[in-house]
Amino acid sequence: MKLFLFIGLILLAELPVHTQPVVSKVSVVNDSSRIEEKVLDTIMNLKEVKERATYVIKQTKGRRHLLYTIWQKPTSKAPYYWVKVMEDNGLTYHTHFNFYIYSESFAIKFFDTTNDKLIDLKTWRKRKS
Repeated sequence: MKLFLFIGLILLAELPVHTQPVVSKVSVVNDSSRIEEKVLDTIMNLKEVKERATYVIKQTKGRRHLLYTIWQKPTSKAPYYWVKVMEDNGLTYHTHFNFYIYSESFAIKFFDTTNDKLIDLKTWRKRKS
């Protein structure tokens, strides 16, 4: 029984994760997956996210990378994609950024977890400098 559990854990660890150095993409099947791909690409190509990805790779000597995931899809009450930019530190996932991308306009908002507030990218960038 322990052997099967051990093998199962090894197999789970081998599952692919969407990380920064993506070279090829899976073929797109429908409009929904195209939009989700565009949402992730948009976040991955933000200057700040690229800089953080480079920083993480450099600081960990290539052992860690940022992961990008759609944490929540749009609903009638929340008409945006919630995208988390995280790092797997070996024990947990550490969130570096939370972004909301509105499905109709593709406007991007940054979720400021310290102040529990959504702010637009322009304001967020001004705050950082």
